Amino acid sequence: GEGGDGKEGGEGGDKPAAPAKKKKEKDDKKEDAEDGGDASVKYEPTIVPSNIPVPELDYHHTRAAIEDIRYRVELGRGALPSVAFYTFTHAHKYLHCCVTASDASLVVGGFADSVVRVWDINKSTPGANRDVYCTDSDSKRRKAAREEGMTLAEWEAANKDKMDAEMEDADAAATNVGENGEKLDANSRIARPLPCVEYVGHSAAVHGVDLSPGHDFLLSCSRDQTIRVWSTQLEIPLAAYKSHRFPVWDVKWCGTGHYFASASNDCTARVWAMDESQPRRVMVGHLADVDCVAWHPNTNYVATGSTDRTVRLWDVQTGDCVRIFTGHRGGVRSLAMSPDGKSMASGSDDGGVLVWDLATAKCSHAFEGHRGEVYSLDYSHGAGTVLASGGADETVKVWDVSQSALNEANGGEAGAVKAENKASAAARKPPMTSLRTKSTPVFNVQFTGRNLLMAMGARAPSVRYQAAA
Repeated sequence: GEGGDGKEGGEGGDKPAAPAKKKKEKDDKKEDAEDGGDASVKYEPTIVPSNIPVPELDYHHTRAAIEDIRYRVELGRGALPSVAFYTFTHAHKYLHCCVTASDASLVVGGFADSVVRVWDINKSTPGANRDVYCTDSDSKRRKAAREEGMTLAEWEAANKDKMDAEMEDADAAATNVGENGEKLDANSRIARPLPCVEYVGHSAAVHGVDLSPGHDFLLSCSRDQTIRVWSTQLEIPLAAYKSHRFPVWDVKWCGTGHYFASASNDCTARVWAMDESQPRRVMVGHLADVDCVAWHPNTNYVATGSTDRTVRLWDVQTGDCVRIFTGHRGGVRSLAMSPDGKSMASGSDDGGVLVWDLATAKCSHAFEGHRGEVYSLDYSHGAGTVLASGGADETVKVWDVSQSALNEANGGEAGAVKAENKASAAARKPPMTSLRTKSTPVFNVQFTGRNLLMAMGARAPSVRYQAAA
């Protein structure tokens, strides 16, 4: 009897021991992660299905997205993004908004003369080459070798005979003649005008533009209280949506297209579908102008920023407000959602940038570095550990928004510091880099699918020129 009891006790004692050991290992891993060791943890995206019916992406857009993921550069403290800046000349106080395509092939601007202008960057390269990422012979060779599953040396050896003739013809075709008869090639530093397509239809200044996934449709909103959808392929207007009773400040497509959201001076935000002339949802709750809008990655939620200094998160299916974020000292001018859908960044007129935890509605990061309005924000693709911002102070700033950065700002004492102390500690942390432009306020910052940071703005007259005038 005693032996049986001892045996049972031994088995009973051995079985709970294993879970206790596993639990201890879990706690150790959790502590390591809280101490800033999350850099080695592999990023795993959270996939949440949409509650509203969304269209599937077409084959070509899906393939392009996969290619972007394949060649995407992972950014972080040791790998800062490369930045390309587009400057609109002679457009000070004339350009109101601008955006670029996800592959940087198109640049769109909304102007005070009620016209939307689109530039095709590929057509700016002399010759017949229209490849988005391949603009020279070496890039073409690497792409051809990759498509055939060969190394560059193997491809060159197998295609040596025709390679010389084809590449010489391509290089010869990629040579244009300038205004004075000089030869221009793809690497020429001589300035030349870029052809643009003008979309005319609004009757007042254009304040917001956005390109759909795949770049087939262009969205614009105006002070004339209307929203218009244009076809970039046919270069014609497709529809005009009228529901707002005051100027519309911002419009954004959802991640899969078909649906878009608008923000207006009438203190409301509205969700639309391309096949309906009236909005599907009207979000009412802000006490002043709704200046900016952003979609959650799963398209179930829409975030809005307002002059009343608050950010609200809305359920698209019900139209109800599910979160209210307070903490800005000025009107909210820009919004951005993280790729994993767990956090959101907002920029205000006072130069502050706050990062919010959507689950708790608390501020996790607070950055102060801009002097003036923060016009634009965007997260890097992938893990979303890098946040870019651009503002009226003519600078582009890059911030570290990883969990390890927050833990370092808090001295590694997770849970022992209050939320407001966390925000103030993070605010003292400078940006990873700050890039100053040549007298150009930054209207838009945007990461491409491969994490190249695109920024743009309209160059302002110099102080010396203004004094002379």
